Amino acid sequence: MHGVLHPLFVHLHIALLFMAFLTTYYWFFKGVATSIFENRIYNLARFNTAAGLLFVLLSMAAGIREAGRLCRVLQFPVGQVAVREGQPRDTDRGRVQRLPVAGPEAAAVSPGEHPSHDLVPRHAAGWVPARRRGHDARHHARVLRSPAGGLERMSATTTRPARVVVLGGGFGGLYATLTLLKELADSELAEVTLVDRRNYFTFTPLLPEVAAGTLGASHVCYPFRSLSKKGRLHFIQGEVREFDLDEHVVWIENLAIPYDYLVVALGSTPFFFGNQQLESHGLTLTSVADALAIRNHVIRLFERAVVEPDPGLRRQLLTVVVVGAGPSGVEIAAELHHLIRSTLLAYYPVDASEVRILLVDGGDRILPHFPRELTNAGRTQLVERGIEMKLMTRVTGAGDQHVELNAGEEIIPTRTLIWTGGTVPSPVLARLPAKKTGRGTVLVDECLRLPGHPEVYVIGDGSHVMDRRHQRPYPPVAPVAIRQGVRAAANIVNSLEGRGGESFEFDFTGNIVGLGGGMALVNFLGIKFHGRLGWWVYRMAYLQRLVGAKNKALLVLTLGLNALFDRDISCETLPDARSIPLGGSYGDAGP
Repeated sequence: MHGVLHPLFVHLHIALLFMAFLTTYYWFFKGVATSIFENRIYNLARFNTAAGLLFVLLSMAAGIREAGRLCRVLQFPVGQVAVREGQPRDTDRGRVQRLPVAGPEAAAVSPGEHPSHDLVPRHAAGWVPARRRGHDARHHARVLRSPAGGLERMSATTTRPARVVVLGGGFGGLYATLTLLKELADSELAEVTLVDRRNYFTFTPLLPEVAAGTLGASHVCYPFRSLSKKGRLHFIQGEVREFDLDEHVVWIENLAIPYDYLVVALGSTPFFFGNQQLESHGLTLTSVADALAIRNHVIRLFERAVVEPDPGLRRQLLTVVVVGAGPSGVEIAAELHHLIRSTLLAYYPVDASEVRILLVDGGDRILPHFPRELTNAGRTQLVERGIEMKLMTRVTGAGDQHVELNAGEEIIPTRTLIWTGGTVPSPVLARLPAKKTGRGTVLVDECLRLPGHPEVYVIGDGSHVMDRRHQRPYPPVAPVAIRQGVRAAANIVNSLEGRGGESFEFDFTGNIVGLGGGMALVNFLGIKFHGRLGWWVYRMAYLQRLVGAKNKALLVLTLGLNALFDRDISCETLPDARSIPLGGSYGDAGP
């Protein structure tokens, strides 16, 4: 083994250059993922850049130092070391002298006098590395700290740990929980309870790929119970029924949960603008179940189209209408188109000209929050593939076998309506006794606290926080929820230590959207690009942000297998009412 490793240590500058490359590589993808998902510049960028430069300088110094003896070293066989006069040989290096740890001998030996002092591990002499507290490198949670040891001193005088309850396990609730576990990992200051109606976190940005069969449920789900290994976390599965802010109690069905600090992150639900027809006949895309329902629905319609003799009915079965041209709508339309063109048409003998995908939106362009340069490029790409755009168009109704546009001006025969046209705060927030906006969001102060109840924080899609620099509320998007979760958790830690809270601030730094088929649009710190390069950055950014090492490994493995094999096109034989919302005449079991 020594003969194998020896050349690497002889050429130390090569190893240092390799370290510099790894540092720069990690910084780039960590920075891109952080910029896109948290809309801020990665806070370790300077550290990684400085570390990379340091490795380069050290490699240069090591190269100069070894250049003089490189020729002499090469004269020896591989694995043999040139030994200078007076230098200990390999057989002597394994015998490390130990420092005495007690007794008068220990006092007689000073660090500078002991011949093997530098070879003794620091922890053998009682040295323990100090943990970085108060600065979360992952989430950049700037927490105001008391002097060193504040957490330990306070926990010694506290009769019991503070009870922190987090309601909702979306992006906001998850990152609030992770930040609390990170900050309170080595203290008895508080215990955290997470409540959600599902027992897993869903990485919603990848749901369009689940609906298209590229990924499965195991790629985007992360069990909350896995977080219990990271700290003092309790998880309760259930739905919130009632808030009692005066008594500091939350009712989860028939269970009363007391709290000292409460984080409300209940998210949002699809909003149909009061149109019951759209709500009854539309498929949504907010959960894994929704994504799998869309996938099974499309595959069943292809199965039906194969045996349908009527060309009109066949075209109706093969028409998909997607409402909403935001990131979710664009991605699901693009992914379904890629599924149909790359896989389904290869197995189902249907005419490709009968397949029709429409993207409908009331605005004048797709992806309104993206730079116009990227939206124009994305629209051109989608139109070239055959996806129809109907902008400045409203969906006003739907039936069993049609979708109505602009109050009946146009009728689209279809069995598939996918709704991504808007969201509204969770209806559970209506039970929270607090002042709300007309949209149903809860008014909070600049520190995300509920006025009159500073121990209650409301974050995510259900909160109304003003951006004082632009004089408008923050949008209900995942990056905002992530940053609010981190900020609320940091303010709770500040309060536990007797410090004041900090205001929530959010800076836009980038966004990204996939177009399927190896294409994506990326806006990173004002740098705009798309195409294959954008797709590569899109993949790496999502891989970086995916929760759980197992999920990341599965994603890499599955993407590799997808490049070699076709997607899975299996589904249940008989449809259910939810999977076929527009199929009134499709109730037959089939031939």
